[in-house]
Amino acid sequence: MMIEFIEGEPQYQTIRAGDLVTIPKRAFHSTINHGWEPVKILAVYSPAGVESGMRTSTDFKRLPAGAVPARRPPPC
Repeated sequence: MMIEFIEGEPQYQTIRAGDLVTIPKRAFHSTINHGWEPVKILAVYSPAGVESGMRTSTDFKRLPAGAVPARRPPPC
């Protein structure tokens, strides 16, 4: 997980099963699965509404339940 705060310095942290992450309002962030197992994320947006922007993104992909995404080569 990467969270970039207002100061512009990205902070990276490894997230494991059961971890809770709070992302500050308006903070740019990204999540990348470097493993081969599927990742399950429960995201809560408060107030609601901003998640609709993700659904309209060309990068957004919704997979059917149980589908395994295509493997990507690990980052260099």
